[in-house]
Amino acid sequence: MINSSKITKYYQTWIFTLIACTSAGISALEEPIDQLLGDMEFANPLTIEKSENTYQQLMPTERIQINRFCQDLAEKLNGLKVEACTSNGLLPSKLTSTEGRPLLSTEVKPIFETPDNRRIMLVGGQHGDELSSVKLVFNWLTQLNNSPSPKTLWRVLPAANPDGTLSARATRTNANGIDLNRNLPTPNWFTQAYKYWVGKGSNQRYFPGVEPASEPETQWLMQQIEEFKPDAIISVHAPLGIFDFDSKDLSMAPRTLGPLNLYLLGTFPGSLGNYAGMTRNVPVITIELKHSYEIPDTPDTQHMWTDLQNWLDSFSNSEAFVNN
Repeated sequence: MINSSKITKYYQTWIFTLIACTSAGISALEEPIDQLLGDMEFANPLTIEKSENTYQQLMPTERIQINRFCQDLAEKLNGLKVEACTSNGLLPSKLTSTEGRPLLSTEVKPIFETPDNRRIMLVGGQHGDELSSVKLVFNWLTQLNNSPSPKTLWRVLPAANPDGTLSARATRTNANGIDLNRNLPTPNWFTQAYKYWVGKGSNQRYFPGVEPASEPETQWLMQQIEEFKPDAIISVHAPLGIFDFDSKDLSMAPRTLGPLNLYLLGTFPGSLGNYAGMTRNVPVITIELKHSYEIPDTPDTQHMWTDLQNWLDSFSNSEAFVNN
């Protein structure tokens, strides 16, 4: 939670930002995202070293860090085994979370490697109190490693907000009290994000921050997208019991994923669906599981996974998908 002094600081910073923006001309804030980010420097460049035996080739200190993190996750997430975290090829980036925890990702290669392999990103735990999303992504990651896709290269980010997840009481926001799914630099962020937050009651769970991409976790996710260049992104959340779809071409959307039905929620300033789906034209499926703490039973989980695979098969060769 953000204390009163911190909130005051945020308001003050926001006022100064508005003054500066006004003097520079509001039109500058309406520029495309690439121009908006042109002068932004990330805390550290993202570097992922790939190898066939990634975990064993890490430095001993990195393995200790991952082991500790995986142990903490297993203790927090009922049913998650430490091995699901340590034996699936997850690698740390140069960036760490606000509290210094590793930000882990891995790639699962397809059976048939070709230049036109589709590239799909799978993200869990962007909101730290949606523990079921982290567990489900680990579940699917293990399944992928045991049975790789024939033609799909996967980039998997199972715990995108580790501080929120591992807080004594799991929080939607990161350790700075920022909603990471409102912190991405979408068009007109400066003129929309804060106004939207206030209009929805200034709930601290949805606080977007005082500037876009202010958080290391946000920077890391952006770098992952920029490096991997996914054809589509699947982001797992909870607990609405539906799934959303963000793209300029809504005809591409699946209608069902297992027990979940399509429900278009719209886009929000700073959200992943807005940043990737609408701004970068990378379709985003946002799965909203029914429960925040427990994943669906095995038949429903497998049904969702099968429907996702069928959707990828149906649309990966479509003109809209190829031209993303």
